[in-house]
Amino acid sequence: LPFAIVLTGMMAYALFSLWSVKEERTNLLYIIAGFLLFGTVALQEFIEHSYEWGSLYNLRSAIEEGTELLGMLILLNVCMKNSGGLFAPKNSNDVYVFESICLLRVPILYLGLVFVPVFVYFSSLPSNLPAGQSGHLTDWFAAALFLFAALAASRNFFRFGQNTSLNSWWLTALCILLSVSSVIYQPIYTIGFLSMNIYIRVAVFIAGSVLISIIWILGNTYHSKTFIVPVAGMWSVILLSFFKTEVIFLYGMQMMVGLCVYYVHSSYSLSKE
Repeated sequence: LPFAIVLTGMMAYALFSLWSVKEERTNLLYIIAGFLLFGTVALQEFIEHSYEWGSLYNLRSAIEEGTELLGMLILLNVCMKNSGGLFAPKNSNDVYVFESICLLRVPILYLGLVFVPVFVYFSSLPSNLPAGQSGHLTDWFAAALFLFAALAASRNFFRFGQNTSLNSWWLTALCILLSVSSVIYQPIYTIGFLSMNIYIRVAVFIAGSVLISIIWILGNTYHSKTFIVPVAGMWSVILLSFFKTEVIFLYGMQMMVGLCVYYVHSSYSLSKE
């Protein structure tokens, strides 16, 4: 209780200080809205444990996680206005921290190729296979790779503040979708289609990869031979996982696709300078 009183007093003082500055009142409203969104998560957790959601469980989880992300984005938007240049280079030889996403693409690629079999092994252990288990190394590693790929695709906007092409925004959106799908859908989940059982994760990744490949072609991403190998590797893994139903392929597929897409986006982004 004493700590709660102190924290409440500090927060009240901070809010009052912001309100006393006319230019900051709009930011204060955004801050309150962000924390109110965080507060609704507790209510959503209560509702989650009060009902059986069945097939709607993933949708409920997406709404809950989306609420947290929206609240965080609102708070980040407020903070960014007062933190410009915080990580700016201190001298001419330094680069922005954001550039590491593209500049470290080769070490990340090599380390990823080493980690893939290790993560697949631990994620495919019998104790990890039952439905409902989440948090596998393969899932989160793939999610991180697709997030990097999304940021690399829209690098001009985040790094230079420049307008970027519609194709880049489509690639960013698709990579974010695949990042989320990496942790939502377990590899053993299936859906009935034309008297067949199709793995949901494979279907989502094939659809996403088709759209990404189309945008690559329309955007002339294949201007360099350096992209032939990762693109061919991506589709080889996808087709292999479609015909090979062993769980080891389902776990490895998303990481290999993530590595390939991330490498293409980061390399292409740097090549346009």
